[in-house]
Parts: sequence; structure tokens; C-alpha cells
Amino acid sequence: MAQNVHVAEVTPVRHISLWLAAIGFFMLAIGELPVSWIPAGGSVEFTLQTLGPVLIAVGLLIQSRTFVKRWGATAVIFYVLALLFYAAVWFPYALNPDSLGTVTATHRGFFTQGIGFICAAVATFMVMRRKEARLAQPTDSREPQIKATFMQLLLIGLGCLINGFSWTWLAQEDTKMAEFFLPVVGCVIVLIAVISCRALITAQVGRPATIFTILGVFMFMLHWALDILPTWNDPDWHQSMRVAGVAFACGGVACVLAAAHKAKAAKLK
Repeated sequence: MAQNVHVAEVTPVRHISLWLAAIGFFMLAIGELPVSWIPAGGSVEFTLQTLGPVLIAVGLLIQSRTFVKRWGATAVIFYVLALLFYAAVWFPYALNPDSLGTVTATHRGFFTQGIGFICAAVATFMVMRRKEARLAQPTDSREPQIKATFMQLLLIGLGCLINGFSWTWLAQEDTKMAEFFLPVVGCVIVLIAVISCRALITAQVGRPATIFTILGVFMFMLHWALDILPTWNDPDWHQSMRVAGVAFACGGVACVLAAAHKAKAAKLK
């Protein structure tokens, strides 16, 4: 751990925050993956997909004091809103599973997901603004610094923004699967940023968690990429849902590994 301290200041994170995030990701995974004990077309999977992002948001809020000091209150608020909007995509289906697949429900889900991605983009741009302000004005050296570069933050914000505008645009159109290339482009840009941040992420949560984080982002990108390939075109979304489930499971594993890494680092102090 000591060899990475020069790369990024290690952020103290409560284990409960990481465990809540892990449970949230696993709930999303179970909601996406075909599990025999969940009735097809029932409300259970949609309830899990609704509660999953909410738990991740709760984990973020528990650690909000640390992140507010580093990113600023506005950024934290918008990150929480992004998670809640993603939960809101599935909430109507939890109440009425039969609405799944209808034009109105699909467009509503696209629009809600788009707003969530735009919130994530705004939050990232707020982090960029805070980093710029700290560089422009002398600050207390004890104040937590934002180690990610402007380019890394820009790529994450741009990737989220492309996703946000593409989903809100798709909500207004009678779309074809081939038009999902913009979300794929946005996810690829985020993936590039995450890979470029691997040294910073490793310093925070360890190499195994970093590998699963990158794998999760890659799988999330892949689940949309499948929908623009004619040979994989699945009108019932089964293929992409399975891949998305793997992506969320990778997120859950990454959080578990991060919690274990933090616990081990705490014992070595």
C-alpha cells in the first residue's frame, strides 16, 4: 500500500458504505440475470433493480462528508440523483410489470435513464471545476486533493453526457436497435477513462478490485454493443440483460474486494 501513496492520497471509506454498494450491485445483477426462483415477468426482479441503486446511493450518502470535502457538495448531490434516476427507471415496472415493452413505458425509461446520465455528467464536471479552483488558488496542503487528471475527468463526464443525450433523444424517437451506437460510444469513452485511472483506483482499493471495476465497465458497454449487432439482435433483451447482470455482479465483487482491502490496510496501520 505504501508504494502507491505517492500516486493518490488514500481516501478513508467506511466498510458499511462499500458493503451497501456491494449489496446494491448484487441486487441489480440478480434482477438482470435469469434466476429460476424469480417468476418471469414478475415484479420481484424490478423491485431488486429499483432498490439496488438506492442502496448504492445510501452508501454514498453515509460517506458523503468525505466526498463533499474532496468533490464538493454539488457533485455529491448530482451523483446521488444519478443513482436515484436509474432506480426510477425500474420503479414503474415494479408496480406494474405488464407495462414492460409498451411504447410509453419504454420511452419513459429511456428518458429517465438519460436524465440520470446527465446528472452523472454534471457531477463530474463539478469535480473538474473544483479541481481547477484548487489549482488557481493556494489552499491548505492538508485539504484532500483531486488526483484524477482533467483529461480523465473530461472523458468520464463526456461519456456520461453522450449517454444522457442519446437516451433522451431515443425517448423521442421510434428507434431501431442500430441507433444504440451512441450509448456504446459513451460507455467506450468512460471505459478508456477508467483504464487510464487504474493506478489511482489501485491505490484506493487494490489491484483485484480495480480489475473487476474495469471488467464491469467493459461488460456494461458490451451489453449495449450486442444490441447493435444484427447476429445478436434480441427483441426480448435477454442477451443484453444477461451481460448487464454480469457487469453489475462485477461491480458487487469489486466493492467486496475493496472492503477487504480497506480492512487489511487498516490492520497494517
